[in-house]
Amino acid sequence: MGAGSAIAIALLDASVGELVLHDANQSRRDELVELLLGLGRGRVVAGPPDPTGCEIVVNATPMGMSPDDPLPVPAHLLTSSMVVGDVVAGHGLTAFVQAARAAGCKTADGFEMVEAGIEIMPDFLLCK
Repeated sequence: MGAGSAIAIALLDASVGELVLHDANQSRRDELVELLLGLGRGRVVAGPPDPTGCEIVVNATPMGMSPDDPLPVPAHLLTSSMVVGDVVAGHGLTAFVQAARAAGCKTADGFEMVEAGIEIMPDFLLCK
């Protein structure tokens, strides 16, 4: 539950209308849904790997680290109105980010997400 839970909490803190979570591991997904609901910060539901109607779609799984990995959601369901992020870094552009760009989505790849995290890290790493 590392990156996915952090992203989910950040989205809830940003007051998204509804957070739909999917994970191939249903028990892990259900555990995260329960945790997030316990925070009382917004509506959180479990859903299928169908991003239809979503504004933001994020892959927070290891899918994409290997070139033969399946996409986390079917590429034909991505639309240009979506913002797509993928936490996989250090493996070049994943097939998921490439599919999102081909669909006209705004994207953030794993490297860009790491860079954004590094920008805020000094505030948290000050030691005296």
